[in-house]
Parts: sequence; C-alpha cells; structure tokens
Amino acid sequence: AGPQGDADGEFTAEPALQSGDVLLAFDGHNLDENGFCDLLGRRLHFAAARDLRRIGASVPLSVWRDGQEQLVHQVLQPAQYLVPRGQFDTRPRFFAVGGLVFQPLSHEYLQGWHSHDRPAHLQELFQAGHLTPDRTEAVLLSQVLADEVSAGYDSGWVGAPIVRAINGQEVRNLAHLADIVRQARLRSEGFLTFDFGMSCGPFRIVLPLEGLDEADTRICSIYGLPPACCSSHYMFAS
Repeated sequence: AGPQGDADGEFTAEPALQSGDVLLAFDGHNLDENGFCDLLGRRLHFAAARDLRRIGASVPLSVWRDGQEQLVHQVLQPAQYLVPRGQFDTRPRFFAVGGLVFQPLSHEYLQGWHSHDRPAHLQELFQAGHLTPDRTEAVLLSQVLADEVSAGYDSGWVGAPIVRAINGQEVRNLAHLADIVRQARLRSEGFLTFDFGMSCGPFRIVLPLEGLDEADTRICSIYGLPPACCSSHYMFAS
C-alpha cells in the first residue's frame, strides 16, 4: 500500500495502522520484538527515530497484516499530551472552593520534584496521559487551606490527588470544574462531593453548600486570595 493522498497530492492524516498490525520497521529501521532498532550508532527505541522526523512527514512503515508483510505510510501528527510541556508566558490558573485549591497538572508543576521523586500517579499521567474528548486537562488538588468548612481533610499539601468527578459528573478540565461548582452553588442546600484518585487509591471530600459563601469570604481574607477565589481566567466563567 502506498501513501494516502488527496486530490492535490497532499498526504492526509488518516491512520495507516490497523488494529492487529505488527510493526516490523519504522522509516527503514528494522525493529526487534521490543521495538528497538539500530540508530545513530546505538540500539534505541524506535521513538527516537520518530523524533527525528518532522510533524506532517509521511513515514514508511513495514507491518505484518493478514499473514503477509505490507508497506504503508503514516503522516506524523502532533503529540496529544494530556499534561502540557513547555508553557511560556502563561499565568498560572487556579480555582478554589471551601479551601480546596485546584489547578491543572503541568510539566512546570512537576519540575518541583526530581523526576525520580515525583508522585507516581502524576508521573504516569505526564508520561502516558493523552487528550480525549472527555478529558482535556488533568486537574489536581494542589493544597487545602485550613478552615472549619474543610475540617477533617487535613491542610496544606495533601498528595496532589487528581479530580475524577464532582457530584458524580466527570471533570473534563479546570474550567469545567469551575462551572460544575458554580452551578451546584445555585442551590442553597446539599453538598459538593469531590471524587479523587491517586497512587494510594480513591478517596472523597464532601463540602456542605450551606455556609460555603461565608467560608470562601473568610478564606480569601485570611490567605489573600482574590475575592472570586480564582485566577482571572475564571472570573467571569458561567
């Protein structure tokens, strides 16, 4: 099979690989059973060969399909990392409620640790997390600001757990989290139930809606947060 092209001769981004394909060679480099090849005088994983090609390049792949070896071409696409790399000239984003401070997981956040000392659940997301329509950011609980509304849930850094859902609704990103919280707060009674995941397993934090406005005002005053309890990115979010 040759490269897939459109009427203008441009390669399309349609995936050339199919489920069940066995990759035998990448860009002319024969692969062993572990995906390693001879490259630059060393034995390296074929990902190194991939990184030598530009985004949009059409790369020949040798695959075993339907009982025979076939040649296909794949147009290399931009990486779809869940955790962004190398952010520049961006202001940190955060959203707080009841003393719970949330922010997106980023490479810059992880650089506070040596790569071997990072929390395992965060490092796994950094290395293996990919964007999906249902999840465009990994949102973490960066700290808990001590207050009576969150009494019993510790304070300060609590292991950076990842938010999974609020009141049973899965969280796509930090803006979505802010919207879920604000919609829930339109009710005067009930609770905000946060479900988290981390290396030691899942856990839950429950905040009462009653008295939450007063608690946020108190927390903002004590800890010097903006009155809206968030960075400017979410000041006017619906």
